[in-house]
Amino acid sequence: MTEYITNVIENYGLIAIFLVIALEYACFPVPSELVLPLSGAVAAQGKFNFLAVYLLSILAGLVGSYICYAIGRYGGVPLLRKIEARFPKFGGGILIAKEKFEKYSTLSVGLCRVVPLCRTYISFVAGLAQQNIALFSAASAVGIGVWNAILVGLGYLLSANWQIVMVYYNKYKVFMLLGAVLAVAAYILLKRYLDRREEQALARARQAEEGKRE
Repeated sequence: MTEYITNVIENYGLIAIFLVIALEYACFPVPSELVLPLSGAVAAQGKFNFLAVYLLSILAGLVGSYICYAIGRYGGVPLLRKIEARFPKFGGGILIAKEKFEKYSTLSVGLCRVVPLCRTYISFVAGLAQQNIALFSAASAVGIGVWNAILVGLGYLLSANWQIVMVYYNKYKVFMLLGAVLAVAAYILLKRYLDRREEQALARARQAEEGKRE
């Protein structure tokens, strides 16, 4: 696959870069650690402007994400409703999971865009949860922009040695995934702690106000 995709991009340029990246973000089995650094390496050879390749990669990522989002929203939602109707107990679990996602949906989409294994499938989850398309687009654009900047930029800097990115990515992606999971868990726990402190402070303020009135 590496040789085939390399030949396609080198022969067909920006059109091939756009289509391949869009397919990858649409959950097709196209590795981003191959496509994005290669796109940067092609730009480094002087064939295309780096900024043009980078912006095109973001646009392609959004297009691919919309495809996956639409599949989740217009294909997955009816299926889930049938499951809920047939298995009410299972439906309750689905509702809880959906509520949890909606609470942190924008953050989840943005963060998952820079997490290996999660970064493409989050579009399907967002569609399934019927996330607001504007919020989905904004969070996706930021996350995709960060991820693509890293991989396209590394490919551009390494140029002929761009395949080094693939080697290190495959070697450390599990640790990247674990780090992202721990970061999200820490954020949620911290937010709950701060919310609890705020509630306690408001309760004390109310008690103090009531004491003054008495």
